[in-house]
Amino acid sequence: MNVPPSRVQFFDAEVELPRGNPALPATKLALKFIRITREWATWAGNMAKGLGDPIQSISATAVLDFPNLVAGASSDLTVPVEGVLLADAQAVVSIGLPAGLTAGLVFQGFVSADGVVTVRATNASTGAINPASTTFRVEVRRYA
Repeated sequence: MNVPPSRVQFFDAEVELPRGNPALPATKLALKFIRITREWATWAGNMAKGLGDPIQSISATAVLDFPNLVAGASSDLTVPVEGVLLADAQAVVSIGLPAGLTAGLVFQGFVSADGVVTVRATNASTGAINPASTTFRVEVRRYA
C-alpha cells in the first residue's frame, strides 16, 4: 500500500505481560503502530482478521421516516445502494447518523439484498419514541 508520507504517523508502545510465575522476570514487548487514516484501528483490526484492505467503498443517502416505536420495538427501512451484493460476506456497513436524534434509539445497518441496505432502528428506552424524518448516510465497504 502506497501512502503519502504526510499521512503516516508512527506510535511506539511498550507492553508488560503478566507473569504466571513470580520468580521469572517480567516480559516486555515493544510495539510500533502506524496510523494511516482516521480509521486506522478499523484497518488494523481488519488486517488482523485477514480481511485485507477494502476493495470498494459505496455510499448513499436517503430520507428515512421511522414510525412511532414503543419501548423495545424495532423497525426496518431500506436504502437503495447501487453495487452492494448480498453475497459479500465481508462487507462492513456504517451508518452516518444525523445530529439531534432522540436519545434511546439504537441503529444497525446490514446488506439485506443486492443493491439494498436495511437500517434498523430499535427503541432501547422505556417509553415510546417517534423519531423525526431525517437524512441518513449508509456506507458499505467491501473487502477482498
